[in-house]
Amino acid sequence: MADQVKNTLEDIDNYEQSLNATLAVIHLYRYDRSSSSIDSSIKKWFGKEMNPGEVTPDVLIQLSEKRGVIIELKRSFPRNSDGTDRDLWEEDFKQLKSYDADLTGWETPNGKISEQDLILLTSQKVCIEVIDYITNKKLNFADFSKSFSVWQFNPAPGIKQAVFLQKMYGEITDYKEIRNEDLRRGVTIALDYLFVSGLSKVKFLDYEPNIVYLMSLMWDFIFSRMPTDDDWRRINDGGKQIIEIPITVEQIKEISRNFTLEGHSGLSNELIRTAMEKFIEIKLAKRGKNGAYVIKYRKKIKDNQGDENKHKVFAELLFKDGIQTNLPDDKENDEENSEEDDEE
Repeated sequence: MADQVKNTLEDIDNYEQSLNATLAVIHLYRYDRSSSSIDSSIKKWFGKEMNPGEVTPDVLIQLSEKRGVIIELKRSFPRNSDGTDRDLWEEDFKQLKSYDADLTGWETPNGKISEQDLILLTSQKVCIEVIDYITNKKLNFADFSKSFSVWQFNPAPGIKQAVFLQKMYGEITDYKEIRNEDLRRGVTIALDYLFVSGLSKVKFLDYEPNIVYLMSLMWDFIFSRMPTDDDWRRINDGGKQIIEIPITVEQIKEISRNFTLEGHSGLSNELIRTAMEKFIEIKLAKRGKNGAYVIKYRKKIKDNQGDENKHKVFAELLFKDGIQTNLPDDKENDEENSEEDDEE
């Protein structure tokens, strides 16, 4: 079980690194150094459906009615050396090729643009292998795209959290302060800047996260904001040990849209329901009426672990043997609720 906790935390770290890198690229294009402000005319989307083919690039950035940028995020690829002749990367690059087209779906009068850059964003660990693959296969992405490039990303060392971005292959179309030479040398984007650009609220990419990551985000950014002042007052006065929060899957789905970019429909009902069942499993929720759930909210989840990394706390509760919440529960309300369920 310890391995499952470790693997879960690594998976979450990969997701967060990918999210930060993607947001850093968006910030790079939207931040106007000359005015030290965000250019709000530049539009951005996660997973926006485009045609032909109903394709959904990971990120779209519309710079003007003529120019746009398409970004495909691939933090990792399957190992392409399993002792067979199978090309495990072929489908990924076919998908990338489908974006190298005169796509419709941009917010322009005819839904199209005339100039497009295509960027493949990947981690430093696999970037060289990706470039070798493109070179050896003689892949070309200039059917419609004006420029194609491969960028690598990695967390930047230092006191402040930051992302290092570097163009390792191909060319980009220079845009304001975004120039080929600067990207060739690499740029560092501090995550503090995401607050300035309003991107710090974005917690989900256009693919579903690890269930433990979702549980942590729900606990910290959805459930924590629902108790009233009276609820907290009762806890501080030594009354109830928990705050019961009734909530439905549909409510969570609607709130989740606040934590992604335009063009993303939010989390799936199935994923949300799975997370809620996991909360029941670790005794931090129970079933309510008519398909709803009741969260047993508390500031601490485990003894002496109130502000600790929620990812680690939830991963241990789910996967580590013998770990429990070990905090007082509101058994009286649980029994009342159970009796009501029996009567129904």
